[in-house]
Amino acid sequence: MKAKEWVKKFESGEELANLLKEYGVETAELVATRTKTSKPETMFPAAEGAVREQRVKFCAICTRVLTLKESMFDSVLATAIPEYDNWVKKAAQKKTEKPKDDVKDYRQKRK
Repeated sequence: MKAKEWVKKFESGEELANLLKEYGVETAELVATRTKTSKPETMFPAAEGAVREQRVKFCAICTRVLTLKESMFDSVLATAIPEYDNWVKKAAQKKTEKPKDDVKDYRQKRK
């Protein structure tokens, strides 16, 4: 659903908790769509892109609906996709891991 359609829904007077849950479902569906054909090594970047897209849309909605705060997206995400935090932690861990011993530094090969 587009941001302007979400603005109308949030302004309609429906219960905020239900609307946030709906937005979480939409986010989860988008992540599932983007990651269903991904290989394990590309699953996180695909999910991260979908989450970023939904976060930007939520921020746009927040500018129009003053009862919403941008920080609410994190709780929506945690409820809708609880495994996302684990993906983030694993990706951060991979970035900080040292290279394996059997992989030589490219500078050593040039000598």
